[in-house]
Amino acid sequence: QVHSTNGRSKYNRLFEFEFGGVRHVFTSVTGHLTSVDVQREFRAWGSCSASMLLESGSVRVDEFVRDENQKVAENLRYAARQATQLNLWLDC
Repeated sequence: QVHSTNGRSKYNRLFEFEFGGVRHVFTSVTGHLTSVDVQREFRAWGSCSASMLLESGSVRVDEFVRDENQKVAENLRYAARQATQLNLWLDC
């Protein structure tokens, strides 16, 4: 039997069931969860030249979850704690 509950993100429900002694949780994400960008002080247009970004070798590239995706990330963390196996429904 499948049990459905609201997730931490209002657009990403959780669907849970047991099969073969394994607790499965299905959920989804909305869009890309993480973003990749240069370090914060260089993100604004005009903060530096393009050549400086490409040639310096010292500009860090960060991967992060944007503020608007924090609830989706929280939903995945919660679902993973509930499951023996977490399944993601992507590109729906």
